[in-house]
Amino acid sequence: MKILFLTQLLPWPTNHGGKFKTLQLLKNLALEHRIYLACFISQKSDLEYLSELKRYCREIKVILVPTTNSRYKEIPGQVMAWFFSLKPVIVCQYRNQAMADYLKRLINREIFDFVYLEHLSLVQYADCFPASRNFKLVYGEHNIAWLSRWRLAKISRNVFKKIFFLVETVKLYFYEKRKLKVFDCCLAISQFDRKRLMELGLKNTEVKVLPTAFKIRPVWRPQNFRQPKILFLGLLSWEPNRDGFWWFYREIWPLVLEKLPQAVFWVIGDEATTKMKEAAAEDSRLELFGFVKNLTVYLAQSSVLVAPVRTGSGLRIKILTALAAGVPVVSTRLGIEGLGLKENKTILLAEEAEDFAESVVRLAEDSCLAKEISTNGIKFINKNFNPAKQKETLKRIFSESRVGSKTRFRTGSEIGFEIKHKFRHKTA
Repeated sequence: MKILFLTQLLPWPTNHGGKFKTLQLLKNLALEHRIYLACFISQKSDLEYLSELKRYCREIKVILVPTTNSRYKEIPGQVMAWFFSLKPVIVCQYRNQAMADYLKRLINREIFDFVYLEHLSLVQYADCFPASRNFKLVYGEHNIAWLSRWRLAKISRNVFKKIFFLVETVKLYFYEKRKLKVFDCCLAISQFDRKRLMELGLKNTEVKVLPTAFKIRPVWRPQNFRQPKILFLGLLSWEPNRDGFWWFYREIWPLVLEKLPQAVFWVIGDEATTKMKEAAAEDSRLELFGFVKNLTVYLAQSSVLVAPVRTGSGLRIKILTALAAGVPVVSTRLGIEGLGLKENKTILLAEEAEDFAESVVRLAEDSCLAKEISTNGIKFINKNFNPAKQKETLKRIFSESRVGSKTRFRTGSEIGFEIKHKFRHKTA
């Protein structure tokens, strides 16, 4: 079948969890379907990565939108204008006439069986397609956007940021509630998120859970670390990751050093802020690596991965990545939301700085405990997030000719077959 796949940013390199999720899905779909990919890039240099994706896609269309990578720092005037709009800021940020025009031309040129849109910011492009469509319109959810902003509002100490996030929460909630009703199917990343989507009142839209695919690569081995390496993963321009980094570094890390004075804090992720770089310059035990092509090397040498999550929503790909490699993890309860991990069996959990530091020290010092957590984590990934499970789910979803629970439309393949059949009959 032919699938139009619309996502927010070019899913290569996989320098954050969202891109990883997108790439794994793209690879699995490409095994049995013809993919037409459309997305944005934030800088011209990203064009060099197109070759990595051409093996999976019949056609790729990218549009340069410099603001997508600025994280609101370089465009304060635009953000203020968007803030006073009735639409959420993330929707305004990705509103692009060139993309809309391309999609309209493409949908007239090609016959698709499915159109798949990822991220709430891109749901606006569903308006480019005719109401009486002959394909199935599918939404791929990455997180519950309004819930993420609500949680940011709760922890923000800056009154202006708090107001900003509260307003965005309201706008995102009603936008999501209104716009997702046009989709035939919504794919949630977890049962938790599925329930949140169902609460929006999507009566005529199927809402299913699509697990993210992870290959088991158990590179971690228990050992007596003379210099324990505490690992942190995440795009550092993303607000929840910034908050988690600073909470760990300022409040938890000093407590860890009291018990593990030789420990080092490894931080892997793009777009470190100036303050983070200044902290690393003054502290020899804090190392910022930026984006790394071979994450496996760092996972193999780490003692424990920390996920000090206090805000945001969606699956924490960093936790699943660590578990698939066998790396023991310490997280907050919010960090494992929707994952179904069991405390003290597949992961250690802590909410307060003192408890978090104690859990990190336990895993670094107790090799038996670390090995048990590691083994159970690998089993958990293999049971719940293996590629075969995603392929099975995708096969069910992308083989259905029925358009959601709404009126039955013929698929593009059916129409194409009918046209060819009639043409042959007339010329016979």
